[in-house]
Amino acid sequence: MPKKKTDWNEVAEQIIAAIDIRAAYVEMGVELAGESESQTGWIPCHAKGRDDQTASAAINIVTGRYRDHGGKGESMSLFDFAAKYGAFEDWK
Repeated sequence: MPKKKTDWNEVAEQIIAAIDIRAAYVEMGVELAGESESQTGWIPCHAKGRDDQTASAAINIVTGRYRDHGGKGESMSLFDFAAKYGAFEDWK
């Protein structure tokens, strides 16, 4: 019987569904600017990797997405954010 291919999108969705996204971002140093999320799951936060005086980024606690509304306009998944800014950013 041939080996079943791993559906990495499905694996990512399962991980996102199983973790506390808010806590994961806070653990990676994201400074939240509020506790409650919008109807679509966005919580404002301070941008990571650049100085900002007011919250100019946001995380989505439903999808795991990070979006910087200033700077270079970074938009990335939780996994990409962890690779760039998390404790294992030097994994490469």
